[in-house]
Amino acid sequence: MIVADAVDDRHLRVYGAGSLFDDVLRAIGVDNAAHPAVAKAPAWTMNTAGFALVSIQRLIDVQQATVLLVGPVAPDVRDGRVAELPVIAPYGGLVSMVASALGGMGQRSGDLA
Repeated sequence: MIVADAVDDRHLRVYGAGSLFDDVLRAIGVDNAAHPAVAKAPAWTMNTAGFALVSIQRLIDVQQATVLLVGPVAPDVRDGRVAELPVIAPYGGLVSMVASALGGMGQRSGDLA
């Protein structure tokens, strides 16, 4: 799975190691396909905030991954492997609460993945 948001019609901000989204994915037991620890992960260099600016064309590097886009997604872009998340600040707040809640659900109901 990849979590990203659209910067423009050609680029995504992809969240990897060091990002809050990466922490959330780990907390619920889901591999982040943009993370270097994942087999066949792309060689995208993350900045200190935990994201990389990636051309949409580079998603071909992770054909097996589902993409979660933060914010609205045009229907013609979804193509079966793109889902939409509500607009969320990537540096804390609501995401932290959701991670905590999902982590608790995983402990109660088993594997969420």
